[in-house]
Amino acid sequence: MATSWKFYLNSNDAWDAMYRDCLSAKHSIDIEQYIMKYEPATARFFEVCMEKARAGVAVRLLCDMVGSYQIYESPVINDLRDAGVQVRFVHPISPWRVTNFTSWLFRDHRKFLLVDGAIGHTGGVGLNEKTKNWRDTNIRLIGPVVGSMQEEVDAMWKAVAMGTVSRTGRKRASSQDGFMLLTNAARFRRRAMYKNMSRTIKQAKRFAYFTTPYFIPPIRLFRKLVKAARRGVDVRILVPLSSDIGIVDYVSQSFFTLALKSGIRLYRYQPDMIHSKTAVIDDAWATIGSMNLNNQSFKYSYEANIVTTDSACIAELKEQFLTDLDHAQELHLETWEQRSLLSKFLEFFTWPLHGFF
Repeated sequence: MATSWKFYLNSNDAWDAMYRDCLSAKHSIDIEQYIMKYEPATARFFEVCMEKARAGVAVRLLCDMVGSYQIYESPVINDLRDAGVQVRFVHPISPWRVTNFTSWLFRDHRKFLLVDGAIGHTGGVGLNEKTKNWRDTNIRLIGPVVGSMQEEVDAMWKAVAMGTVSRTGRKRASSQDGFMLLTNAARFRRRAMYKNMSRTIKQAKRFAYFTTPYFIPPIRLFRKLVKAARRGVDVRILVPLSSDIGIVDYVSQSFFTLALKSGIRLYRYQPDMIHSKTAVIDDAWATIGSMNLNNQSFKYSYEANIVTTDSACIAELKEQFLTDLDHAQELHLETWEQRSLLSKFLEFFTWPLHGFF
């Protein structure tokens, strides 16, 4: 069976597709989410989960405690459980510690929706009303790779129950008709997605296009991007003009001067927040998933990405990137060097924080 796919390019459209699939569920619904909030724009997901569970469908919600703290002790959790929905939280902590900076580390940042073990959704889309107008990318998949997605959700579900989350994450999933699922865990030997991307950048010959809401790459990966640009690879990185986390913008911008001087081209998306996490390299490799181009995703979070070598899927992701550039402004070194002294000061003093963002 060949894999089929469909992209959704904003949160609203992705939610509509995800909801329709939940409505069609006959046997099971599995949702694994970093951010899941009970709000007017997302309440329908809680309602359909309860409705399906009452009808005998096996429904499981696996949420990260920090990202989904709004529902952790809310009445809706009792409503879900009373309806027969199974709910678990990854790495529960005391609610008053949620805003503590260190609580951001070692989180489950993966984003999965699986219906009947046959339909899979993943990408950057969370279930959070604040994001409803964001430019994001979600992929709906039918095919063998959905089996790998189901296995990963099952493994995390079991690990949470057994308290063994720190040991989750497979080294690599085998390629199936040009699509495979790669995970990244908060352990050096379990960073398959990081290693795969790093190796692909090193081998790049023509171009490497990245979209990320937060550009704070590990130094070793940043050096590979710099080396690629210096050997003539067209390296382009698309980021939001302003992200949803102010301090992260300054941390990200501290890389801009070095990147521009090396020949990396930077673009800032203008219309709204762009939250997509995609990459395309040499028309031969592409990825979409939950992983940001930052240290937190690569080193401290549990992530999952679809990697594809399918030429049609790669071409579609490439076209999305080039279309997004029409709504972005390229940043040039001479312009960037004219920014305020305050900005330069703040960027300089974020350097010690790079490893944590």
